[in-house]
Amino acid sequence: MFKNDRFVRWQGALRDQLTFLNNLLTTIVVAVIGFSVSYLGHGDFKLDGIKKFLFTSGLIALMISVLLGISVGYSRLKDFRYTLLKLKDEKTTKDRRLLLKNKMKFYGDLTWNLFYSQLLFSFMGLLLLSIAFLIIFQNELF
Repeated sequence: MFKNDRFVRWQGALRDQLTFLNNLLTTIVVAVIGFSVSYLGHGDFKLDGIKKFLFTSGLIALMISVLLGISVGYSRLKDFRYTLLKLKDEKTTKDRRLLLKNKMKFYGDLTWNLFYSQLLFSFMGLLLLSIAFLIIFQNELF
């Protein structure tokens, strides 16, 4: 019984950390998108060649990251829903329980895959935008 309590406690901590990191990452990425797009209205902010490619690629990667972050939240919601249905329907048929268990596993795995993809696209987008801004503002920086 004691091991089960520890498992449930750590599983809750893992779930909370996933939620926190997903929300933090999505918030940071949205802020960076807003910051980057705000530069487009400046008259002296000119993009051409590699700068335009890096800037645009970075923004696209960050926008994909935001979509993945929203998808993580939706997938987790579906996972919780099927978990609750399984707990509620403990006395249903074996086939129904197996179906719910398979859906729980699918959405649990999907959540982690989406989260790892979100991390990857966030990192790529931030890296590309950082390089673009370094090139654009190299005269002011160095």
